[in-house]
Amino acid sequence: MPEDNCSLCGTFCELSFEHIPPKSAFNKNTRYKIVAYEEVLKQENILEAKFKSKIEQGGIGYYSLCRQCNNFLGLNYVNAYTAYSNSFIEFVKKKQFDYFQLTMHEFEAAKVLKQIASMFISLNTWSFSESHYELRNFILNPNIQDLPSKYRFFNYLKGEGDIRNARVSVIGDLNSATTVMGSEIAFPPLGHVMTIDFKGSLSYHHEITNFKNFRVDEFVSTDLNVYRLPTHIPMFLDYRSKEQIEKDIKSSR
Repeated sequence: MPEDNCSLCGTFCELSFEHIPPKSAFNKNTRYKIVAYEEVLKQENILEAKFKSKIEQGGIGYYSLCRQCNNFLGLNYVNAYTAYSNSFIEFVKKKQFDYFQLTMHEFEAAKVLKQIASMFISLNTWSFSESHYELRNFILNPNIQDLPSKYRFFNYLKGEGDIRNARVSVIGDLNSATTVMGSEIAFPPLGHVMTIDFKGSLSYHHEITNFKNFRVDEFVSTDLNVYRLPTHIPMFLDYRSKEQIEKDIKSSR
C-alpha cells in the first residue's frame, strides 16, 4: 500500500483504501477503469472512446486515508449516509420521471453531510486537503456545526450515463461571465456537487448545505426537490444528453 499524507488528518503513513461512495452504498463490487484525465481530453469523440486501461474491481475508491480515519468514518457517518443514499433507489427506477418532490423522514442529516464532505476530501489530493483545514475539521469533529459559507453542497438524482469522479476544477460561462469552482461525485442513485467560493445557483440541483445546522445526534425530516441528470462524460457539471454531445462534437469540427 502507498505511503503519503492522510487526506483527512494529515498524518504521513501507509494509506488504506477508501471506497467512494462507501461499500454499503452499492459500491462493493463495482468494476471500472482508471484513465488519466489527459487521455480523456485527447479523444475526438469521448462517447466512442475505447480506453485500454485494465478493468479494476472491488469498488471505486482511492488510497487516501489512514486506517484510523477510515475506521472513524465507518463508525460515525457511513451508516447514516447509506440509509440516505439507498432511499433514492426507487426514484432512479422510475425513468419516466425527471423530477421528484419528496419528504425524507427521520434521517441523520449532519452525519450525511459530513460523510459527503469526507468523500470529496478523499477524492481530491493532499494539497487540496492541506489548503482546506476548516473542511477537514468539520469532518473530524462530529459535534462541530461550524462550516465556512464558502463550502456549499448540492445533490441530484444520478440518471443515465457513466460514474463521475471529478476533482476540483473550474468552469466558466463566457455569456454570463460567471465561474464555478468545485468537485463532483456521481454514483447511482445520487450525484453530489461541492462548490467553493460560489455564490450563485446551480440549475436542477438541490442544495443540502443546511444539513450542517443540525446536531450530529439529531434525526430530522426535510423536503427535497430532486432532478434526474445524465452524466455521459467525466466533465464537472456537464449534463448534456448524448444527442447534444454528438451535435456539439460535429459543430466543433
